[in-house]
Amino acid sequence: MIWDIPLRDGTYSCGRILSVGGEGRRSRFFIWGGLLAWHDSTKPTVHSIAGAEVLWQGNFDIRSLAPSLSMMLGHLPLEVDGLVIPPILTSVLNGEVMIGYEETRKATDEEFRTLPVKNLWEDQGSFRKLAEAVFLDGKSDRILRRADHNSLLDALGMKRPADLQQVEAKVAKEWYEGRRSKSAGARRKKS
Repeated sequence: MIWDIPLRDGTYSCGRILSVGGEGRRSRFFIWGGLLAWHDSTKPTVHSIAGAEVLWQGNFDIRSLAPSLSMMLGHLPLEVDGLVIPPILTSVLNGEVMIGYEETRKATDEEFRTLPVKNLWEDQGSFRKLAEAVFLDGKSDRILRRADHNSLLDALGMKRPADLQQVEAKVAKEWYEGRRSKSAGARRKKS
């Protein structure tokens, strides 16, 4: 399915359902949606958006379409125009690659530091704001991996997914040593 995303200047962008079946009891309302590399003065159609790539994606509550006056406009199976859902990371730290709702594998060292990271929850407003930033304001950097993600990894000393185990062990050791020193300090105060 595709839906229109009305923008502030009267033009349109387009969203596309990429995957269904999110987790949780309310999963019937959640889809994995993508903002397409498509912008026009008329509403999108399955013919006009065919072949448009995914610029950005996220978990999306379908109920947020109504307040924005967006509508589902048609059905275009991914296979028809050969659309491939781009991979993203499930989080900055864990190095799991997902495609749609499927967590598929560990990231390669390069993917760990280059793939965009999954956003938690999105709504129609998120898609509209991003489309306006990209198509109207020329801010294409909003769809790329954020620089602060790699800054966080650098601060933790993580260059590749395998480094997570070492960081977890270090943090656990520091936490345990901190708890031990607090307990020793409390015992000394009681004496």
